[in-house]
Amino acid sequence: MDEQRAETNRGRVRRILWQPLEDLGMKRARKQTETARQEMKDRVADWLVWMSDEGLEVLTETVERHARGALGNEWPSEITMRSFARGIEREPEPRLVRSWMASAAGRAAWEQSPVLAVAVHAYLAAKRRPPNDWDMRGLEREARERAADDARARDRVRTGRATDDDRRMIAALERRVAEVKAIVFGEAADAA
Repeated sequence: MDEQRAETNRGRVRRILWQPLEDLGMKRARKQTETARQEMKDRVADWLVWMSDEGLEVLTETVERHARGALGNEWPSEITMRSFARGIEREPEPRLVRSWMASAAGRAAWEQSPVLAVAVHAYLAAKRRPPNDWDMRGLEREARERAADDARARDRVRTGRATDDDRRMIAALERRVAEVKAIVFGEAADAA
């Protein structure tokens, strides 16, 4: 079934992205073999399955505007297309982030401090690997600093001396804590 679904998703990307551009005359780069071009198209199509149809349509227009070559009719590189796609729609969170945060390690980070869990979540999303002991010490220090900043901002709110930045910082941290809590405890995001 996964093979059939991957082909369906690949076909959707072909229909919305590849075919319209090829119909316009988009060609492989001169130094790229046909086999290499097809392999690149398959990798990009498999990677792009997370994009909505509308996002793929915008990507099609973007790739057309940024075609390479002297005649402006050669495909951009794979990394360029991935970068365009990320600029159009937010890429889904890697499975590693969700599975690590939902594991005993994620719950332990939460129990130590919800702010630490937020820091670990951000680390996993950025680095795409679990933190080692050295990383955790840095994340713990970062979480203590952020929690102290939050406590000072809340104190300013309580005493009527808060700025708009204080309120925004508190709201942003509350949102992030709720998002991470939903992952750690497997709750629906809107229920957090």
